Amino acid sequence: MISRTFLGITQMEFPLADEPVQGSWRITVSKDKDSQSTTFDVKEYKLPKFEVKINFPPFVLRNADTVPVSVCA
Repeated sequence: MISRTFLGITQMEFPLADEPVQGSWRITVSKDKDSQSTTFDVKEYKLPKFEVKINFPPFVLRNADTVPVSVCA
């Protein structure tokens, strides 16, 4: 997909394979006599780690209809 902003900046997307070759890659864009290059890394995606804390009251009455808890993630 290629799109261009109102300032003339081009944005492109390139989907990778399900098992892409990992490593450092270089892309070069040329127009007429000008060219620009940049490098980027393709790495294995790892889900970010996160923590969930659930706080319960110190006791709950048997006949309680609800139990107040707080959750922080």
